[in-house]
Amino acid sequence: GVGYSAYVIIKTRSSAKATIVNMTARNPSPSTLDVSATVSADGGAEITERGFVYSSKGTPSVEECEKKIVMKGTVGEIGTTLTGLTGYSNYSIGAYAINKNGTAKKTDPSIDDPAFPETKTIKNK
Repeated sequence: GVGYSAYVIIKTRSSAKATIVNMTARNPSPSTLDVSATVSADGGAEITERGFVYSSKGTPSVEECEKKIVMKGTVGEIGTTLTGLTGYSNYSIGAYAINKNGTAKKTDPSIDDPAFPETKTIKNK
């Protein structure tokens, strides 16, 4: 007799965290700062939350941050104005995106303003 075998190829989506690129900060004032970033990939799973965290008390975690701004959407650009900042204070800022595989975070925004040197921590005017 003749035997046949069949096989099926199943392509699954990856199981990684989201990818965040191009984080910038610009237009500083004594109490505000514009920030933006791009969530360039969802990591193969639906993004359930994305946005920015910031703190004057060190590098903020998404779970235990001093200030958090949640933004709607999935992959693409996000941006907002951080408000209520205190002049002459240091702030650490991070963009984040959460999917079922975990939390992706990007810190150290590039500063797009001649009044600020590019640094890890942003000192507000």
